[in-house]
Amino acid sequence: MKTRLFLLASVCLITSIVSVQSHAIPAFARKYNTACSACHTAWPQLNESGRKFKEAGYRFAEIKGEKTVSDFLHWDRYFPTSAMVKSRPYDKKDSGDDKNRAIHEIEIMVAGSLSNNVSAFFELEAEDEDVNARGFEIGIPEAVLSYHVNETLNFQAAWGALTFADPYDTYSDSRRLTRGHATPVDQRFEGADQNGRLRDSRQSLSLFGRAFGGFFYNVGYAGLASDSEGANPNTVFGRFAYDIMPNVTVGLLAVQGTWEDSLVYVDDQLVEMIGDADYSRISFDTQIELANFRVMGVYVQAEDDFVSSNGVLDEGENDSWYLQGQYMFMQNNRPTFVPMVRFDSYEKKDGAEEYKEITLNLGYYFTENIRGYLEYWDRYDVPAGKSEDSRFTVQIEAIF
Repeated sequence: MKTRLFLLASVCLITSIVSVQSHAIPAFARKYNTACSACHTAWPQLNESGRKFKEAGYRFAEIKGEKTVSDFLHWDRYFPTSAMVKSRPYDKKDSGDDKNRAIHEIEIMVAGSLSNNVSAFFELEAEDEDVNARGFEIGIPEAVLSYHVNETLNFQAAWGALTFADPYDTYSDSRRLTRGHATPVDQRFEGADQNGRLRDSRQSLSLFGRAFGGFFYNVGYAGLASDSEGANPNTVFGRFAYDIMPNVTVGLLAVQGTWEDSLVYVDDQLVEMIGDADYSRISFDTQIELANFRVMGVYVQAEDDFVSSNGVLDEGENDSWYLQGQYMFMQNNRPTFVPMVRFDSYEKKDGAEEYKEITLNLGYYFTENIRGYLEYWDRYDVPAGKSEDSRFTVQIEAIF
């Protein structure tokens, strides 16, 4: 084991020496001839400028009369394309085997302005998570089309997470710095919403913007999680956030929906659901940035009608929260080492089961767009009859 870890550390050190010589930057930075740090505190997390850039349809508000797609010979100049490669050379779960995911995931992202008022985002992803698939399973986790009237009013049609328009990082799974997902966005709780999670993609139509001195809102309606056809769109949601002072944000997310008569899996058995299942999520969050410190936290209360083994609806209420803190060591106005710790807690079975986890992550940025990290995850508190678990991961990510 010690020999293996020494070899892995040597590989990471050699990679860092080679990578520091590279100064490639992703597509938006190339287009605007700027650094990644113009929009990111520590990629992929956004700073204030990055949030404004995202809300404005992937453009800087101060640029007037910006060119848009008109010449496909210069596609990347007006409609930037980026790719990301993730390598996971070592991954070991206490309850599982060692894994060598030399190439773990590949993503291609296309985003930008189609016209003065229309922007789009599209992502193609291939990863190794499906053990039953041969090679990489290819999918489209996000595809978004937006119409921008002004800062206050924007229309969005999206296949993605409900919080895609949200420029803050508290609920964003794609802008996390860790391998593991924060539990409030990762838990299915009692199983309503087609066993959905807040981070799962779904069809949605929404309005978003800023009003009343910087108050951010995003309201709309959507279908069930992971249903690409958006059948029976009975979910409504509202996301609100306000900067009570510079770099100190508080927010609220509310989701309410109904899952109509259907067949569902209960303990791996297909059961006919009797009646419509209601579900809701009420969540409070905060994001605080002080110099090089960043603290984020989310508390969510989930209520679900769930199906018992005989197909009868019952009700369950479960809570979940996380608190995450990180510090960014800076050099030449860019991050180098970024240590991070996160505590997660969640309930199941109408609060009868409670789980607690801790994630320790040490990231290093070889360049602004190439980073590696070591991560230790531990589920240290579990209900009676359940097993504790832990995981150690080495991961390298590069976006260009």
